[in-house]
Amino acid sequence: MDKNEQLILMQQARVPTALWKLGVPTMIGMSISAFYNIVDGFFVSRLGSSPMAGVTVAFPLILLLIGIGMIFGCGAASYVSRLLGAQQLKKANQVTATALYSGMGAGLLFMLLVFFFLKPILLSLGASVTTLPYAVAFTKVFMLCAVFNMFNLIVDQLAAAEGITRVPMIGMILGSVLNIVLNPLLIYGANMGVSGSAWASVISVIVTSSFFLRFICRHQGVLRYGFAYFRPSKEIFTEIFKIGIPMFVSQLLQSVTLIIINLVAAAYGDAAVAAAGAVNRILPMGFFVIFGFLRGYGPFAGYNYGAQQYDRLREATRIALCWTSEFCVCIAVVMLLFPTVIMTPFSAGNAVVLSIGAKMLWANGFDFLVFGFEMVYMMLFLSIGNGKAGGILSISLQGIFCIPLLLLLPCLWGLDGLVWAYPIAHFFNTLLTLLLKCRLLRLPDQKTNDIYN
Repeated sequence: MDKNEQLILMQQARVPTALWKLGVPTMIGMSISAFYNIVDGFFVSRLGSSPMAGVTVAFPLILLLIGIGMIFGCGAASYVSRLLGAQQLKKANQVTATALYSGMGAGLLFMLLVFFFLKPILLSLGASVTTLPYAVAFTKVFMLCAVFNMFNLIVDQLAAAEGITRVPMIGMILGSVLNIVLNPLLIYGANMGVSGSAWASVISVIVTSSFFLRFICRHQGVLRYGFAYFRPSKEIFTEIFKIGIPMFVSQLLQSVTLIIINLVAAAYGDAAVAAAGAVNRILPMGFFVIFGFLRGYGPFAGYNYGAQQYDRLREATRIALCWTSEFCVCIAVVMLLFPTVIMTPFSAGNAVVLSIGAKMLWANGFDFLVFGFEMVYMMLFLSIGNGKAGGILSISLQGIFCIPLLLLLPCLWGLDGLVWAYPIAHFFNTLLTLLLKCRLLRLPDQKTNDIYN
């Protein structure tokens, strides 16, 4: 594709065609990435409930690392797409380079902090005497690729910001497929256990970084990543953090949520922790399809907002709501009808893990009925730079609703409280999304009404 063709696609192509071409590659890439998480969970679960629980305990650190990457990646991507729509390429390049090198520095600092305080951190995340050795073995290896992970996350987001979605797709597929191949070879073939799973991730991340570096060096897009464009300034960081910080807080809250889930589940044994960990690997298979599509919708929304083409933005939002809602209903039906079938491969023959996991999957089937609606409006607000509304929706599900419910409901209903916390949180989050949408529609300026009507 010509360097400017992707920008022409966002500006002039029929809206359904543009959304399809932008969204499908990232949907495919993120779906395969989610499938990798499921396969990885399957291989680790074969080692037993304690190794699976150990990796589950370490998982919030991975989410936190991703959250730091999202500060610079998502924050810069939103700003860059609006700058490109406004024809400010030089400023877009400065934002690109500033986000990339600042984010990599933050990733290095995070890695060092984790290495220095590894055991206390894992114990605070819910590691027990039996799961701590596995959590330590996995985390020590995985954190070796923290800087490479940061590089991948930021370049992935910035490439999508200029409408290049095939490159992120290939990067995600390359890393995921390599990971899937390496997992059984290192876990079982090399008899490395959970460390083998971590080494598979490290190798895959570094290979993916090489692919993205090739993309940058060959100047396949309009954005430039060279250090000569590095221009840290209050204005650039304000725009990045306006969107990036809410995304980081969202990821941080998701990590906190997983920690609370692990702590609550630990009261019911390693089997409950293992079941929760398996469910948290299965659910992203559906979530990532929506996120993948919206990663194509987001740059389209930001670009056309910057270009003041509000009719295209409004049409894209309606199409996104329709497509995501249809998909979510289909996924919900499958989860509600076949939770035991889905959970069986991850139970390792443990009837308790199977029972708890199937119940969690069934309850979370109700989440998907409203998930698309929630995510479309959150992405819309963030893409057009509405940090207040986007920030509220990015933290509300976990921070306002889910975490308080996780602390309260298990005290009232025991394990059932853990099972039903997420569905109830989604119900309230949907009401909040409706409230924010209706509130913005009542604002007096014409531009706001052009976007949200």
